[in-house]
Amino acid sequence: MILQLDVGNTRAKWRVFDGDRVFGRGAELQENLLDVLCQQLPNDEDLSVQVTSVAGNRSLEDLINSLKCRFNVSSIYIARSVKRMGEVEFGYKIPEHQGVDRCLAMLAAYSKCLSDYKGVVVVDAGSALTVDVVNCDGKQVDGYIAPGYSMLRNSLLGQTSKIEDGYANSDCEGLSTLRCVNGGVSLMFSELIKKIERMAVESKYRLVITGGDADLVSESVSLDCAVSVPDLVLDGLALAQKQGVGL
Repeated sequence: MILQLDVGNTRAKWRVFDGDRVFGRGAELQENLLDVLCQQLPNDEDLSVQVTSVAGNRSLEDLINSLKCRFNVSSIYIARSVKRMGEVEFGYKIPEHQGVDRCLAMLAAYSKCLSDYKGVVVVDAGSALTVDVVNCDGKQVDGYIAPGYSMLRNSLLGQTSKIEDGYANSDCEGLSTLRCVNGGVSLMFSELIKKIERMAVESKYRLVITGGDADLVSESVSLDCAVSVPDLVLDGLALAQKQGVGL
């Protein structure tokens, strides 16, 4: 069996293959991950582990040690940010400064979604919204990082007592502070996504969407150039492992 893990700062996404068949998948808070895996996976089979993590070296080390204690781990592959993965060359002068999840998403998008387009624009909508542009030669030529939908909303709701007081009247008819915040954040988020879509269309690039808020992004785009790939980072992890890159 192959266990793939995409570990973020608070949540972890997982997928398990039994041969070519997807045995299971899910997304959990980090503190619940091991318990869920123990419930889902047999502990008497060899387990090949593939990991990408932005949670820090100590957290990653603790996770690996815990997996070794609970499962029969036969091999471990940990993806790292490097200058090049397969056909994709990244734009950072210091490769380690770019999140490995972004690298893997670009690798998968370029390898699987390029088709007849001149490049790909990868939108990963999570806590932060990352946008990475890869041209037809496989070079990362641009990138953007902005607050994600939930970060925008929560940062605004937590800043002033007046906004917090708006919760009390949020269920009544008519306007409320909470309703106004939700409307404003939704408008900002939607307009940003539409701007990214226009950029992709003008360049004849494929728009590839992933992340926990991928559905929100998809609601804001309208053209056929967009495709949503929920497991894009894990797909990139599998490609990187097969190609022996990012070690």
